[in-house]
Amino acid sequence: MRKRGYGLGHVGALAIFVSILGCTTAAIPSDNAESAPLMKQVADVPLPGPAVRFDYQSLDPSHSRLYIAHMNADQLVVFDTKKREVVANLDGFPNVHGVWAVPELGKVYASATGEHKVALVDTQILKTIARVGPVKYPDGIAYAPSAKRVFVSDQHGDADAVIDATTNSFVTTIPLGGGAGRSHLRCCSRKTNSWRLTRQTPRSLGATP
Repeated sequence: MRKRGYGLGHVGALAIFVSILGCTTAAIPSDNAESAPLMKQVADVPLPGPAVRFDYQSLDPSHSRLYIAHMNADQLVVFDTKKREVVANLDGFPNVHGVWAVPELGKVYASATGEHKVALVDTQILKTIARVGPVKYPDGIAYAPSAKRVFVSDQHGDADAVIDATTNSFVTTIPLGGGAGRSHLRCCSRKTNSWRLTRQTPRSLGATP
């Protein structure tokens, strides 16, 4: 793990925006409402590592941290949204795609696609505490809090891998009948603890994995 004092060299940059919709609506004339900006840039922060592709991000608002998958650098960037600075740049995430922070568990889940596993990071010590798999091509990640299950899109396996968040163990695979870039969860019934799982495909986004 690397902390602070980065040699930035060729870097990416994180542009930070805030929503000004609502707080400024009263001051905007109605005939100009459509042209009024919804977001305003407040900072442009350099990020460590080479200027190569980034992928998913996940915000932990309770700890003011943004976790960023630096995919082609095999790193997970930890950014403090209050101080607007990088607090850690974690190595050991081959071809990292998806990332999902779960504040109530003190964990971050990251798809280490290059090694066909999902890495679990302890947010207190910022170290990898487990790797779960194999998953053919782990991509996007979703979390069902009441079930304490992590759902990982296996894009090339046409399925979702399910991880038990309490034991950090692989549970099962759910066939989806097609490639899924990212899975979305929606609670159907809290009484029966049932969830609706939908998938988002690269084709629907016009993208190539």
